Amino acid sequence: MQLAGKVGYLRATEDYDPTLLNGAPIAFSSAKNTLGQARASFQVGYWLSGFMPFASVGYVSDIERKTTLVANTINPIGKNAWTWSLGANFISLSNGLTGSLAYREEAGRSNQTLKTIMGNIAWRF
Repeated sequence: MQLAGKVGYLRATEDYDPTLLNGAPIAFSSAKNTLGQARASFQVGYWLSGFMPFASVGYVSDIERKTTLVANTINPIGKNAWTWSLGANFISLSNGLTGSLAYREEAGRSNQTLKTIMGNIAWRF
């Protein structure tokens, strides 16, 4: 059995250029969005002949969320969320192949639910 815990901070910034109408910029249509999230999660898994099925649970809190959009002055999606995930990792030492497949869901925000299926594969040569 494998137990793992993660704690982290995510910071992201988006810059949008002004919207153009017939080649001319529209006033107040550019924007800059900033997000800062604190994250903590716990994962448990069990190795089975090169595969490790796992389950995890976590918590996400938006510490900072700003935008320069004039019309956007509310917090539409909620500040905090619980996350859970189910998936499997695999490792093949003989041919250098590793990867994972996971389903993750974020819930508990007032106006949003996030569902993600993510996979990755790596081959070392």
